[in-house]
Amino acid sequence: MIAVDTNVLTYAHRVESEWHGEAAARLVALGEGVERWALPVFCITEFMRERHFYRALIRKADERFDRHLARLADGGEGGS
Repeated sequence: MIAVDTNVLTYAHRVESEWHGEAAARLVALGEGVERWALPVFCITEFMRERHFYRALIRKADERFDRHLARLADGGEGGS
């Protein structure tokens, strides 16, 4: 039985990852193949937690960037 690691899920999900193509292809091969495989529950929860954390970081960066642009538009210095 093959247990799929959280990193494989993450790389397959993130298009910007240099390992995206390889990870996505491996998941497709597992899904279409005859080998037995599984997603351990702790890997699923770890993947979901990582996705939430990543989204929160992006959202926070977007908010800081928007505030920075607003200060520049108001003639401010635009510091952080």
